[in-house]
Amino acid sequence: MGDATKYADATANVDSGYVVTISSSGTANVAFGGTKTFTATVSGASSNEVVWSATVGSITSGGVYTAPESNAVTSAVITATSSVDPGKKKTFNVNLVPAIEIENASAPRYAVPQSRFTFKAIVAGTPATSGVNWTASSGTITSAGVWTADSSTLGDVTITATLAGDSTKSVSSTVSVQSNLNVRFKFSAAGDIVLGLRPDKAPRHCANLVSLVNEKFYDGIKLHRREENFVVQWGDPLTKTLPLTDLSIGTGGPGYTINFEANDLKHLKYALGMARSSSLDSAGSQIYVCLADLPSLDTNYVVFGSVLSGQTAVDGIQKGDTIQSATVELVPAP
Repeated sequence: MGDATKYADATANVDSGYVVTISSSGTANVAFGGTKTFTATVSGASSNEVVWSATVGSITSGGVYTAPESNAVTSAVITATSSVDPGKKKTFNVNLVPAIEIENASAPRYAVPQSRFTFKAIVAGTPATSGVNWTASSGTITSAGVWTADSSTLGDVTITATLAGDSTKSVSSTVSVQSNLNVRFKFSAAGDIVLGLRPDKAPRHCANLVSLVNEKFYDGIKLHRREENFVVQWGDPLTKTLPLTDLSIGTGGPGYTINFEANDLKHLKYALGMARSSSLDSAGSQIYVCLADLPSLDTNYVVFGSVLSGQTAVDGIQKGDTIQSATVELVPAP
């Protein structure tokens, strides 16, 4: 595989007239320490030669630019000047970027055992779907960057992305695996609802919710069900694009299902449960909160937590309210 820090040639057209242009068929990004080759033509002059210069880094007489190793500056200006008429020149702006980055804006700070997250790499300023080797200090990670936390190991986990073909170019991100986390849903109208989880009773269900929250799956989803003295329910991604009157609302999910986890938690008022279809192993992303004690649901549906705060929000929330954000939070020390 080629070096991902190398780019397509850029062409500088230096005209002996008054109009000078520089164009590039490739990206304007160059990785720190990487190279980019420029070519120049001079029309109508006695010589086709140009003099190359760069504000930072270096460039050869053949137009091969090498970016500085240091990230002290984030841009460079390349200039092609006619050797016949130094007054005829044109510049090309280059963005100096890391050779490889992890998209930290979306990377989680916290996880729980068995939860997962898809890490994304940026190679020389461009999102990359290949050309990156992933490793994790704990748990497993696929070649596509899908990390799954170990089922029992707690503490900091280092996720590392290394540029394929150049092991000197790598970057790491740290995730703290906690035994448990709270989940906060912020609704547009009702406000905040904080859920406490019970991984001691339903570890897969808790890990699944944390995974979806960390992936920003719930952001923008609407509450699609409210039945008085029964439940409020949300988590169908179809509500992001379809009206709530659409007959398919209530059938959407994350594209996979999780297995049923039988436990002795009861459907008391404000209990958190996992919605499913007729099959026990058909749950995905839709969750509900009980508006009353519902013993008829016990053993048939998985309870895996309860409302810690925001009971008033649960009491008043209405169908159509939108989730502005869903986030995980550390469980306060006792």
